[in-house]
Amino acid sequence: PWLSYGRPLNGSPITIDTQYDDETIINFFKRWLAEKRKAEGERVRRPFIQNDFDDWEYFKIREIFDLETWATLMNVKILDKVIAHTLWPNPSDNFSPIDVLRTTARKKVKEVFSFNVVVRLYGQLLLEYGENFLEQ
Repeated sequence: PWLSYGRPLNGSPITIDTQYDDETIINFFKRWLAEKRKAEGERVRRPFIQNDFDDWEYFKIREIFDLETWATLMNVKILDKVIAHTLWPNPSDNFSPIDVLRTTARKKVKEVFSFNVVVRLYGQLLLEYGENFLEQ
C-alpha cells in the first residue's frame, strides 16, 4: 500500500484526526472502507497464509509455470499427459493428475502468476518484514 510497484496506487488518500480515541477511529475507518469497497465493486482480500503456499505446492504451480514457460520459449509442445506424469509420477487411485492439471492447476497458475497477486504478496512481505525483507 505504500509503494506504487510500477503502477498507480489504488485507493483514496485519507487524513486521520488523531485527537479521537483509537476505537472510534478504527470503527469509523472499517465502516468507511467497507462502503468504499462496495461502491467501487472491489472485493475484500485476506492476507496470504500458509494454506495458500501449501495449495500452490500441492498443485505444482511453480513447476507447471516453469515447464510451460520453457516450452513456449523453446517453441516446443509438452503434452498434458507428459506434464501430469512428470509432476505426479505415482498418484493414488483416487487422484487423476491429468484432470487436476486441466481443471484446477492451470487455472491456479494463471491466478498466482498475475500482476495483482505479485503486488499483493510483495506488499504483504513489505508490511510484515520491512523494506529490507529481501536481505534477511
